[in-house]
Order: sequence, then C-alpha cells, then structure tokens
Amino acid sequence: MSARDSLLSTLPPEIRDTAERVYHELEEQEIPDPREVVTELHRRGILSDDQFREVVVAMESSMRIERVRLEPPGAVEPTILGPLGSGAMGEVLIGKDEGLSRVVAIKRLHAELADRPRVLQRFYKEAQVTAQLDHPSIVPIYGLVATDGALAYSMKLVRGETLEDFLDEARRQWVAGLKVDSRHVLPSRLELFLHVCEAIAYAHDRGVLHRDLKPENIMVGTFGQVIVMDWGIAKLLDEGSEEILPETGHHQIHAKIHGTRVGTVMGTPRYMSPEQASGKTDTMDARSDQYSLGLILAEIVTLRPAVDEHLDLETCLEWARSGRKSKLKHLHRRGRVPRELAGIIDKATELEPDRRYASVAELAADVRRYLRDEAVEARPDTLTQRLHRWVGRHRGLMLMMLMVSMTATVVIGSSLMAAGMAAHEYRRWVAAHREEGLEHWTGQIAERSSEIEAQLGRFEGLLTGLSFVAERALNRQLNKRIEKLNYDPLTDALPEFESSKVYGRKVSVEYPSFTYARDLKRPDENEVYFLAYSAYQMFRVLADSAGKYQLLDKPQARRKLVASRGVPILWARVTTANGISARLPGVGEIDRGEDETKAAWYQAAKEASSPVWTGPRIDPEGMGAIVTASLPARTSRLRGNNALRGVVAVDVGLDTFAELLEPPAGAEGTWLVDRKGRLMAWSGMNARKMSSWKAEELPYPALAQGIDWGKDGWVEAGGRIALYRYLPSLDWSLVVVADDDAIW
Repeated sequence: MSARDSLLSTLPPEIRDTAERVYHELEEQEIPDPREVVTELHRRGILSDDQFREVVVAMESSMRIERVRLEPPGAVEPTILGPLGSGAMGEVLIGKDEGLSRVVAIKRLHAELADRPRVLQRFYKEAQVTAQLDHPSIVPIYGLVATDGALAYSMKLVRGETLEDFLDEARRQWVAGLKVDSRHVLPSRLELFLHVCEAIAYAHDRGVLHRDLKPENIMVGTFGQVIVMDWGIAKLLDEGSEEILPETGHHQIHAKIHGTRVGTVMGTPRYMSPEQASGKTDTMDARSDQYSLGLILAEIVTLRPAVDEHLDLETCLEWARSGRKSKLKHLHRRGRVPRELAGIIDKATELEPDRRYASVAELAADVRRYLRDEAVEARPDTLTQRLHRWVGRHRGLMLMMLMVSMTATVVIGSSLMAAGMAAHEYRRWVAAHREEGLEHWTGQIAERSSEIEAQLGRFEGLLTGLSFVAERALNRQLNKRIEKLNYDPLTDALPEFESSKVYGRKVSVEYPSFTYARDLKRPDENEVYFLAYSAYQMFRVLADSAGKYQLLDKPQARRKLVASRGVPILWARVTTANGISARLPGVGEIDRGEDETKAAWYQAAKEASSPVWTGPRIDPEGMGAIVTASLPARTSRLRGNNALRGVVAVDVGLDTFAELLEPPAGAEGTWLVDRKGRLMAWSGMNARKMSSWKAEELPYPALAQGIDWGKDGWVEAGGRIALYRYLPSLDWSLVVVADDDAIW
C-alpha cells in the first residue's frame, strides 16, 4: 500500500476528499510526507485531537517504508506532529525523529513548570529510571531530546489502547447483552493483568516503585502485548527522604481524583494504597504497588471501579487512607465474582501491608493458580470445593457413572422420549464443558508462552546492551588512545581464576578469554585491548540473565552467582570481523581456534537489525545443548558507512526453556517444536548432559500434520488434542498434547 493510500484508508470517509486535496497541495511544495498531511489536517481543524491520534497510530502500523535518508540530519530536534496526552507534570506529544525517520512519543514538562529546578530534577529522574528498566512490558525510552529549547525525552509510540479503554469495551459487551468476545473474557483479562504483574515485579527487583498504577497508565497493544507507562513519580526503594513538590494546579478537582496528584501525597487517589494516601513515602515498599494492583484486579474482575468514581477528592483520599473499597460485585446482574479471585483481591488490598502477599510475584502466582483451576492460597478450598475440583479433573470417571445411571434409569422404566431428551441434554453438557475446557487449556498455554517470551525478551535486551558497549569499544580505537590494562591479554594468564561447579573447571568471571582465527598471524593488539574493556558489560549480561541485579555491587556474591549457582546465559562473547573473539567467563590464555566469523550465529547476524536466534547445537566447552542469540556491532552511525565491526552473542542452555515446559495437569507432554515438526526442547530434558544433537520429530505424526506452524490454534486427531502457540523470537511453537478426555 502506497503512503498516500495508507493515509486515505485510515481517515474517516467524510474527509478523504479534503485530505487528498491537502496532500496534493503539499506535494506541489515537495512535502509529500503523509504524517505532515495529517498534521496539517489537524492544524486546520479538519481532524479532532482524538481523530489525529487514531490516524497517526493506524497509519504507522500499515504504511510501507519507501524512502530513507542517505545523509544524517544536522539537527537532532524532533518535529512535533501533534498532541497525544497530558498529565500532572507534563504532556506527551507525537513527534517525528528526523534522524531515523520514525514516529515517536515525546514527553516534556508543562511550560509553567519547566523553570522549577525540583520539578526538572524529578522529570530527569523519571527519564533515567524508565530508561534503565529493560523489560518487554515497560515502555522503551529512546533518549533525551530538546523541543523548543526545553528538556524532553523520546520513547516508543505504543500502538493500542489503554487498559481503561479495553475494560470499557468489555463493559459495553456485557451491558449490551452480547457474547463477550475471546479477547475480553475474564481469562484473557487476567492474562493481561499477569503481564502487568511481571513488569512491576521486575521493577521492584530493580529497586523501583511505580506509585501511580492505574488502568490509564497501562497500554494494551493490538496483539495483546502489555506496556506499563508513566513512571513520573516512581521512587527508588533505596532512596532516602524526597523533597515535596508543590501542587501543580494544572488540573481541576475532578482531574485530581482520577488523575495524578503531585504534592505531599503523590499518586492517583482512586488507586492509592493506605500508606501512600497518608503520605508515608519514606516507609512505603513494594506492597504499596501491590495494593494498587489489587484495586486494578478488582476492576478487571468486576468491570466496576474498586473505589466509587463519584467521590469528591477528600472523601476519595479518606477511603484510600482507611483501605475502604466498594462492594466486590460484578457490573452485570448475570456476572459473578469467583470466590477465589475475591480472596486474592482481599489479600492484595489488606489495610496492613504485612497481611498482603509478600511480593507481587506471589500475587501473580495465586492468579495463575486460579487460571489453572487450582486452589488459591488466599482462600483455601472447602471440602465441597475440593470435591468439585476432583470431579472436574476426573470427568471421564464421572461420565461413566452418569452413563451407568442413565442406563439403569432406562432399564427401570424411562420412556424412549425421556431417554432422548436426556441424551440431548447430555450432548449440550458435553459441548459446554468441552468449550470451557478448551478455554482453560488455551489460557494455560498462553501463560507458558508469555513466560518464555518474557525470558527471550530479557535475553535480547541484555544482548542489545552488550552490542552498544561493543560498538563503543571497537570504535574507540579510531579516535582515542588506549589506556593501560592491569594485565596483557596477549601474553599473561588471566589474573583471577576460581573453581566452578557449574562449568566443571576453573573460570574467571571478571576477565574474558580470547581466541583468534588460525589463519590470523597475530591478533591486532589494539583490538584485543579494546575488547577487554567489554568485560564488565559481559558480566552484567550473565548476572542480569538471572535477575539478580542487587548483586552487581557485591563482587563475591556475583562471582558465586555465576560460577557456583549458575545463570541462564552461559557465555557472552564479542567477535570482531577480523576473527578475534572475547568470551566470558574466561577459561584460559589467548589461543588459536576456529574462526568464529564462519559460525552460523555470526553469519545469521551480519545483516540483521534485531537479535537472531540460532541452534540448538552442542557447546564445544562441554555445557551441553545451547541456543545462541546474536546481533551485529557496527561503526558509529554518524560516520555514514555503517560497516560491520563484529557480532555480539549470548549462549543460553536449553535447560532454561525446559524448566518452563512442565506439562499442565492431565497433559501427556509439552514441547518446543520448529517449523519442521522437530523437537527443540521438552519438559524433563537434561540438555546439560547432551554431547550430541539429533532433533527428533513430535511423536504424534497425525497431530503434527494438522498443526499450522507459525500460528496459534489447536488440532485434534486419534483421540488426542494438540494446542499450539507460536513464539516469533525463536520461530518455534509451544505445543501441548493431551488426551481428548483430559480437555473436558
């Protein structure tokens, strides 16, 4: 679709003729960029603010990339296209990154606040904190920018809707008496909530509180991805007392109830914890965010706000201080609130923090238990409920008993008509339970795939960080003098070795080892030295892959973590285009070895613009079956030639994925399978012990033939069902196989 057609297709039909005239006007002025046409339509009042936002987002999703710049621009200031949203401290705009020809979101302070030093400090802190939170469900920050001379930062323009709008659609379907679509049913809504929990648990692990969690600050993408936004009043857990910012006065009273307040009490009153509403900022911990999540969960389950939305400001704050909530009742008279979820909500929103879950991760675990039809910790089953669950898990036995009972009834004297009616009701019962069972299992496989994708996203984020460091290191030799290392990688043994149970040998987690291609007479001394400077970032890749960020400043603990306890990423490496490779952990002196530039992972990454996964293969260092993610490192983009300087890579043991493949109750097995139907990983595999790799095929050929690889779905054959979900990062599918009886 051309840029012009893409533009017109996203506009309301009644203004397309006008838009085409404006397009031709600008085309005559040699400004044919469709984004600028949309901006002009908005400027002339033809498009409202809401229409402008919708058109820009829709157009960016469908417009083909037709042109790129050949020379970098002289100015770095982005072009402002129009408004996106506004908050207590700042506004968010839609802008165009002229250097990379992409549309971004730009956040900047309100003009009347931009000259207040403390407000400016908080804004800068927000940008730094958000930029350091590297998680698939946290909005990525691109960098600091200047707009009209004021400090701002650019970030990814998230395409989708807020959780608030998403829930509004679910409410609409319930109120209209429609069948709720699969995207808005309760299990799907709970899956979105779990993504939010994962992001917040990660932030807590990094020592950051959000403090402004609410549906308005959570984005739901077109394909179900979830992004937590607006970290403007985030607080570092290790931070001391913070200065109180004056009330901004930017919003009216109604906005202060529903929007973010800045002052002695910061946050959104309807979603505040009691301690937050009381201004106890110095003693707040992760359980405060958990309380807000509990209120959001209540709204997700009942489709009603947990706190009455018609309260005035002071009453709303008083409710928050006392932990008062509206009655947990579904929006619609036909709707119900499962007792298990009610128990989870009650526990997460206890008045006393000590009575809540110990962490957001534990809150999420209880929600997952509900989705798996297991008893939840917040509200243990009664005897009757335990019996009900037992019946649900032994439907085959109960069906046999039902059939015996029906047969006995017929023998005793039921009429043929009554038997026919019973059979009809039985078929309806079977169909209903089958649909319910499929929905339950689909939810479980979606949960497993989300966990795997989250792992992959974390690994890819770490790899990207390593590529930035490698590029800086390799490009330094073009314009900077080498500093002296405390050892010579070309001649000296590694300074520190320690015995490692994980690697089965002595390794160094501080210093990388080097290899270079056999046909290279002597490695370039400068290049080796510069690679050595990447060691700390390599270590961060290893340690961060386990999520143990708090250990980064504790040398003994981090060495123990990598060498003795083990981490998901086994090796981090940087290989130059000349065939010199640095790898951590270090295992020995510099040595001639195989030319890693000829390796599959290196070749796959040479022309890539995002991480590429290859494998499985057997690790030559004896760590079993692994997969490798790789990414190119290039010369500085500003130099113009963008030449390949090398490739960065991380090796991940397949056991890392196998641990996430525990089959659901009643399943025969769970596998990761490639497009050819070959098994890549499975529950119970011992990848570490493997010394050779030969991929076997899925042991259900009839099911394998029916699977639509690269998509999500289920297929039935031979009395079994295979449910599958595509994992685009690996280009594999998660497959769960169960007996037909186990599904319903």
